Amino acid sequence: MQRTIEFYSEAEGFVARAALWDDRAPKTCALVWDLLPLSLQLHHAAYSGPELALILPQYQPIERENATTTCLPWELGFASLRAQDFIDVDQDFSEIMFFYDRNTGPRMVDGLVAVNLFAHFISGQEELRRLAGVIRWEGRRPIHLRRSD
Repeated sequence: MQRTIEFYSEAEGFVARAALWDDRAPKTCALVWDLLPLSLQLHHAAYSGPELALILPQYQPIERENATTTCLPWELGFASLRAQDFIDVDQDFSEIMFFYDRNTGPRMVDGLVAVNLFAHFISGQEELRRLAGVIRWEGRRPIHLRRSD
């Protein structure tokens, strides 16, 4: 049985579900699963184009697996970035991100960054696309993540 996680917002009135790729990125899926539930701020990742991201409260070291700089719409990625590797980063951080349209690539000001692809959305994409437009122009929004039954 495939594990799923939910992104939801009571204020925005939606639930979106993503299926984990345990076969492609087992360590990343296990890490994300073990972190849940989470309540975070969803923000637009302007350098990357059509990407929304969630900065985790603590740095989570992880090896690369199923890593790429080329992402398709509605794929979810995970990255742990070290401050020493980038000119504009003050501290190490980890993030979960997803891509809501074409012509995207996870990047920092220095250029493309490989991310571990670990899941894809299977429902709720239209609500997330609408929310992406709101966040792009109005700023961050709270969102919750939990394990699905």
